[in-house]
Amino acid sequence: MTHPQRTRRGPDPAPGLTVGDVAGRTGTTVRTLHHWDNIALACPSHHTPAGYRLYNAADIARVQRIVIYRDLELSLDEIRTLLEWDADATLRTLREQRAAVAQALERQRTTLKSLERMIDAHQNGLPLSAEEQVTIFGPNWNPQWPREARARWGDSAQ
Repeated sequence: MTHPQRTRRGPDPAPGLTVGDVAGRTGTTVRTLHHWDNIALACPSHHTPAGYRLYNAADIARVQRIVIYRDLELSLDEIRTLLEWDADATLRTLREQRAAVAQALERQRTTLKSLERMIDAHQNGLPLSAEEQVTIFGPNWNPQWPREARARWGDSAQ
């Protein structure tokens, strides 16, 4: 049985995505978006007749910028100020944030290398680098021997 095609009456609904859709696409929560709307940080451009929020492309772009700024650990007040600045001031601030993130990343890389050396030392049974082991035990020393011994005899006295 075929149904007659329904015709739409009244004005077209306002364009945009619902708050739930925007939350899902931007990695935020509906509660966060409601809060940002309440403090006039990220307000939807449209509302349905029933009062539901609808976000257009520009609204979503603003939410995405806010999410990135939050990832940089900026406060909502700092974000509000940053969003109101001209392009040059915003670019300068973003470059400063990039430099800070790069420094933090370099510290993390250094920490990671230290952890890798410590893990390797514990796996080999000696808290010394391979070069340190050769210097102490002589040029005939093989830094793999502790690992091979542990694999062969486990934690036994041998």
